[in-house]
Amino acid sequence: SLVGTEAIRFDQQANRLIADTQFNQLTNDIGVVYERWYGLVAIDLATGVRTVVSGNNVQTDENYAFKIIIPADYFVDNGFAYYYDRRPTPERMLKINLTTGERTEWFSNSAENKKYNLKVLKSLDYDPATKFLYALDAAIDSVFKIDTQNGFTRGPIASNGNFGESTALNYVSASALSWDQLNQRLLVTNQLEGTINAYQLSTGVSSLFCEFGIKDPTTERAIPTDSVLDVANGRILSIVKYQQVVDGSITSTGRIDS
Repeated sequence: SLVGTEAIRFDQQANRLIADTQFNQLTNDIGVVYERWYGLVAIDLATGVRTVVSGNNVQTDENYAFKIIIPADYFVDNGFAYYYDRRPTPERMLKINLTTGERTEWFSNSAENKKYNLKVLKSLDYDPATKFLYALDAAIDSVFKIDTQNGFTRGPIASNGNFGESTALNYVSASALSWDQLNQRLLVTNQLEGTINAYQLSTGVSSLFCEFGIKDPTTERAIPTDSVLDVANGRILSIVKYQQVVDGSITSTGRIDS
């Protein structure tokens, strides 16, 4: 089963879905043993059959030199999954072979020049054409561009005004990032504002891409938590938490908007 799944990615090469699966347990004061398992599960689109691609129990499984401790986000490219782990010091991104499950370290969060280390990586996306990795840092509401072919050098390209960019809109509660290859722009989901902003690489300017119809934030809120670009159909899909406030009580329902 898919326990604690938070994200899915499409493996174009093998025509299958790769699901991020998380299962947490701890040992409590009455002796109940909780296990922790993080890994990737492949889902065959024709049959629905699921197989473990790469997984680990951090307490007992010694088969993996690089164990996933606290997962963040990942992407799939050319037969590999690239998976960011928040727990190690420094934090690191693993390269996982989707055929064998073997893991190696792709890069660590310690930049050679000691500048622009990621603080709290929230979301990432990758441009296979340029080999640039785009990473959303939730701690400072900024997007970094990482050059994976040049020593993983990095710098901020879109931010909340922290680095002096000329941006029309700030990212004050950024929760998700998507790379729009066709239009050469980044789409940044802002959950508390209920909006998605578009950052154009050619101009360095942000603009409002869409909003989720908040009428009165004191009584009604639409909070987009994650978004993915549906290239084939020319749209973006968002997981939205819809909240209604009545007499101080909040009722929440989930939906997918496009």
